[in-house]
Amino acid sequence: PRQPLTLTIFDLQGKVATSLELATPSPHAQLSVGHLPPGTYMLSVSQGRATQQARFFKK
Repeated sequence: PRQPLTLTIFDLQGKVATSLELATPSPHAQLSVGHLPPGTYMLSVSQGRATQQARFFKK
């Protein structure tokens, strides 16, 4: 069975700003950042033991 996909956004202090878990992952997932204040964030995408991260800036 496919493992859930977890999207987590952290601020630069390492605090979780928002998170979403998808029980049935799809190739296109959306996570709203409209409520976040402007700044630099880290997006972590995890599925099972695999994790990828990317940094982004919200204006």
